Amino acid sequence: MKIAHIGNMAQNAYLNARFQRAYGIEADSFDGGAILWQSPAWEDAPDIHPGKLSDRIFIPDPTFCLTDYTTWSRPPFAKILGYNHNFPAWYDTQHEFELHWHEKFRQQEKVLNYSVPTPRLQEHETTTMALYLKQWQAIQVLTHIYDMIVLYGFHVTNGITIPMHHPYLTFEHGTAHNIVAPVMERELFHFGHKYADMNIVTNTNMIPIFQEHQFPYTFMPHPVDTEKFCYQAPSQDNTFTIFVPARHVQPSHIMPGKANRTAIAGLHQFVQNHKHERIQIIMITWGLNHDIQTSKKLCQQLELDEYIHWWPCPLPKMSLPTVYKTADVVLDQFSHGAFGTTTIEALASGRPVITYINPAQVLLGYEKIPPVLNAQTPQEIAQWLEYVYTYPGRHGDEARTWIDRYHSWKHVTEKHIALYTTVLKGASHVYPRRPGRDA
Repeated sequence: MKIAHIGNMAQNAYLNARFQRAYGIEADSFDGGAILWQSPAWEDAPDIHPGKLSDRIFIPDPTFCLTDYTTWSRPPFAKILGYNHNFPAWYDTQHEFELHWHEKFRQQEKVLNYSVPTPRLQEHETTTMALYLKQWQAIQVLTHIYDMIVLYGFHVTNGITIPMHHPYLTFEHGTAHNIVAPVMERELFHFGHKYADMNIVTNTNMIPIFQEHQFPYTFMPHPVDTEKFCYQAPSQDNTFTIFVPARHVQPSHIMPGKANRTAIAGLHQFVQNHKHERIQIIMITWGLNHDIQTSKKLCQQLELDEYIHWWPCPLPKMSLPTVYKTADVVLDQFSHGAFGTTTIEALASGRPVITYINPAQVLLGYEKIPPVLNAQTPQEIAQWLEYVYTYPGRHGDEARTWIDRYHSWKHVTEKHIALYTTVLKGASHVYPRRPGRDA
């Protein structure tokens, strides 16, 4: 069984490939290479150096060479999707490519119409369209090498180029809002999810979107490396340490953000009652510069500066266990009503987590609510911080038990392999057929 995991957003493709190889699956991951948060080095390199790397977190840089910043070498299964350099071009011109695909899908369910360009297409005519062209050419080649393609996050837009007879899955982790968001790629997202053999959904707050659109989906929790993130006794000092690793994202018309302002306001309320105590707040300069500066300005206004240690970005995953050991409590996000890897890594490390979950939403995927301290307002955050400060060391055993039940990498990997086997054995008749696929 040969599986290609394409689009290493938040390290999910890389981790799934690594875990599946431990079970004997020929799984490879493909990332962009020039964007740091998609590089496997962020997950497994022990010595990524900060500094100017923060400028390359999100923005592609073709001159970026990670070897300048770490001695770590990527394993052979972690490949770079070199759109034009490593794969042959199947079309001589963009015009020839567009004519081929435009006509092919006009006969089935037309989802693209380049004859009516959007403002974004007009503005980025030579970059955006060229990027899609290169991606689609490369992925076409991969379908001749791998038994199955798994498209991650924004790479769901590449579903339109998977041949009709070739099975593919999507791995959704918080990007399905693009199906309904006012973005150029909306119709590509819609097509990619609709005609997948199955959509793997990892964030419960995305489930209603799949239900509304009647897309095939199955819920599978994020796998967590339970060897890397395991219980450690808290540091024995008199400092009460609050770790706030959430990326700084301000609300927009597409995404609700992480409610960083809510977290900062809650920290302010707590600190007001403990001005003479030893308190340390660890935040990461993680996000777009404008959003980081917005958070820093608010911290200054609320006189939190003396308590905050701003950790330079990137904070490699190999360093996270040490930070979790230092922390007495972890604050995650307060807007989505669901949770991602921060919560599960902190729980696996035996740390109490304050975050916002919507119980009804979470129960769409889980049988049991995670043992988090649920908060949505600054007042509730401050109250839970007071509770952890007064009663330290609670929730560790309960948290690890819940993680082992739902998020253990072995448990999740076995579920993935079972799904792949089902699809490849021809049981995809239970899933919607893509236009043109033989019955």
